Parts: sequence; structure tokens; C-alpha cells
Amino acid sequence: MNLGNSSLALIAVGVLTVKLVSMLGGAIGIIGDLFTPFALAIKLAGGLIVYIAWTTGLGAALMTRFGTRTPGEVVPGDAVDTPPEPVAPPAGAEITS
Repeated sequence: MNLGNSSLALIAVGVLTVKLVSMLGGAIGIIGDLFTPFALAIKLAGGLIVYIAWTTGLGAALMTRFGTRTPGEVVPGDAVDTPPEPVAPPAGAEITS
């Protein structure tokens, strides 16, 4: 079994990557009182990273309606970026080149 292509392995690597900074802050906090401010700063940075990851992931899930739409799919009623139709020149306008 190739764990490199396993969905479970990819999820585990992603979660560990996101939580790595928070876990590092916790590990530094164990050392002692001398490193407490440094550990707190690292934990706060890790919390910010986790918040950004959750917000981005939830936004992506909502944008695809939890996987029921593919990127680029156009659904009737959605706002679509279409160029405006060209406007005809007024009657009697003279075209010069």
C-alpha cells in the first residue's frame, strides 16, 4: 500500500502541518518560566494559522456547496463575469479613421 497517495495520509500530514506551530509553542512552554513569553507568542501565531486554515477551508467548502460543484461550473442564477454587449453608435454618427 502506497501511503503517499492515501487520502488519510494526506489529511494527517495537512493537520500536522497546520498544528505544528502550536505544538512547538506548547513544547517550548514546558521548558520553564524563562521561555513562557516566547512560548505564548508562538502559541498565538499557531492559533492564527489554525484560524486562517479553518476559515479558508470552510469558505472553499461553501463555495463548492460541499463538493457538489466543480470549479468553473456555471449554474443558472449565479453571477457570471460576462463582458458587456457592444453599444451601437447613435444614428447619424459619422465614423472617421
